[in-house]
Amino acid sequence: MNSWAKLALLGGTAMGALAFLPSGMASAETAGTVPQPVQLAQAATSTITGQTTTPTSAETPLDAITVTATKTETTALEAPASVTVVDREEIERSQATSLDDAIRHVPGVEMSGGPRSSAEQPNIRGLGGSRVVIITDGVRKNFESGHRGRVYQDMDLVDQIDILRGPSSMLYGSGALGGVINMETKDARDLLDPGQTVGGQAKAGFQSNGSHRLGSLTAYAAPDEHVDFLVSGSRRSNGDQETGTGQTISYSNDSSAAGLGKVKLQGRGHELELTAESYLLWNDIPTAPDVGSGTSLIPAERFLRENSASLRYSFDAPDSELVNANATLYYSDTFIRELVTARGTTNGRNDSTALETMGMDLSNTSRFDFADGFGLALTYGGELYNDSQEGKRNGAYREQYPIAEATTSAAYTQAEFTLFDHLTITPGVRFDQYEREAFAKADVSESELSKKLALSYQATSFLALFGSYSEAFRAPELTELYAGGVHFSMGPGGNNVFIANPDLRPETAENKEIGLAMSFDDVLSQGDALRMKGSVYRNDVKDYIDLDVKTFTTQAINVRNARIEGGELEAGYDANRWFSTLGYSHIEGENTANGVALATIPEDKLALLAGWRIPGWDTTLGWRGALLFGQDQVPSGTDKTEGRKVIHDVFVSWEPSEAALDGLRLDFAVDNVFDKSYRRHLASQYETGRNFMLTASMRF
Repeated sequence: MNSWAKLALLGGTAMGALAFLPSGMASAETAGTVPQPVQLAQAATSTITGQTTTPTSAETPLDAITVTATKTETTALEAPASVTVVDREEIERSQATSLDDAIRHVPGVEMSGGPRSSAEQPNIRGLGGSRVVIITDGVRKNFESGHRGRVYQDMDLVDQIDILRGPSSMLYGSGALGGVINMETKDARDLLDPGQTVGGQAKAGFQSNGSHRLGSLTAYAAPDEHVDFLVSGSRRSNGDQETGTGQTISYSNDSSAAGLGKVKLQGRGHELELTAESYLLWNDIPTAPDVGSGTSLIPAERFLRENSASLRYSFDAPDSELVNANATLYYSDTFIRELVTARGTTNGRNDSTALETMGMDLSNTSRFDFADGFGLALTYGGELYNDSQEGKRNGAYREQYPIAEATTSAAYTQAEFTLFDHLTITPGVRFDQYEREAFAKADVSESELSKKLALSYQATSFLALFGSYSEAFRAPELTELYAGGVHFSMGPGGNNVFIANPDLRPETAENKEIGLAMSFDDVLSQGDALRMKGSVYRNDVKDYIDLDVKTFTTQAINVRNARIEGGELEAGYDANRWFSTLGYSHIEGENTANGVALATIPEDKLALLAGWRIPGWDTTLGWRGALLFGQDQVPSGTDKTEGRKVIHDVFVSWEPSEAALDGLRLDFAVDNVFDKSYRRHLASQYETGRNFMLTASMRF
């Protein structure tokens, strides 16, 4: 049975089962939760519309709601895992043009490939590339092709970003060795003011470094309580950027367009949401865009298109706790065309790289109350997805990105036991079966079992302790298994060629983590809030897949066992007018077979933010600082990043309360205020220098 037939059969079975659920059966709130150890105040400040009204009870970023960590609704602080939520307000304040801009201050998270945004690849706790699962509106973004980057998303369309750090295959399957980045786009009801049924927003922005320009229009409506929709489009363009020394960052210019459409129907506990998104990019960029500058760069004229769509259904009726069902069908299509002209001649190449992904994810949570203080939330489900790739060069099939197909099916279950309202025990297990096939190549079929056990204990009214053991795996990529053809030319000496390796074993990881969460209210003044969360971990990775580059051959092989250890700390304080956050991460990693340091370990990072809300001026202003400690623990042949670097940013947001200016928002910021020339350890290129940024938006 082919993958389309499997998908259709599973989808029909799941939708049929959901359709015949008794109408009287229901659950608690969608993705609700068994009472968690730390009870937090839920504040009323809107970070979506940007209203600056003073909340009656302060909240910090650690109070943000997430379902990414456990697939049941909880706050980032309560989750027995390391998860950070970046909300719409922070995205607006940072005037993010890329995912890197939005999350670069999150502890344990870095982006390699920068500052060329289309070359970005996420790195979580020292594991990057396809070792991080990326999801947008329920759609897995599985594209991976060497140096070409992984993240193609306009941040103007994004509402919230959840970053789950640490191995997470029990819920997310192959690829979650480092963690998960889960993005949700804008929603109509979050943009509408109370009592408003129809609205819109126009936005324009400018950034000085590279003369970046942004224009976007959004329309949204909720005619009644049963239906809402949103349509949004944006256009960006920028020239080459400059470092702090004034050096041009070669081929850092690009032009992009993005569109988003979303329709939601809801009633009687049912919710159906259809989302479609498109992203287009035009730029001149090196064929290996994550390298530095220099005359040796081979430029390519690139066009990129990524289309995706998801249909999400949930059932949440009010009379039962046994059914809290969710089903997602999704599709994603990534296509890249690169035109390369050889130096000074008409000889060149026309390359195309394409990946098509389709899949589904089904889950349900059943809740049971056995006695006072003793409850269970049982979450169970399945997933099926298929990747189909194809590469061409000058019209002929390209062996370096071979025609191949991958199919993964999985089933999982997770139980959240709550005992005496103080102890939560969460065991879980997932079984994955994956198949890989390519024309005239050996098929691969393997299975993996991923387990998790997490505990959270409310030690005192303000302190909770948590610990976890979690496993993850990454199945070999199609190019790692089947790539052939020329890797690079050595001139008269011949060529280096790829050698297929269908015997590759999957990478596996075992992570042990312990931590604590602290919650205080009314600390320095009435209504303020202080939250802190920290953890230490050790992640043992086996059968790590790497490229073995020899004189005439290149082959993906299982080369080492690795150990990554580290610690993270997050804190947030909000006193209504004053607010601040802190994030710190320290990571070490080595090949345990020979004691050599790993090349993918980022430098230590300390990020601070301090802000002040001035209601009389309808203004929020603040400062953000990042201290990068450098990285000298690297393998032989890898550049060290010497010295500490302190980067300062400032920001001001103004939302006038006058009726005549209702809906206006101005954001002004200066990144890298002192024009520091610096390079982050995982990037081969120096970062951009001072950048003045201004964005104006009007909601109506």
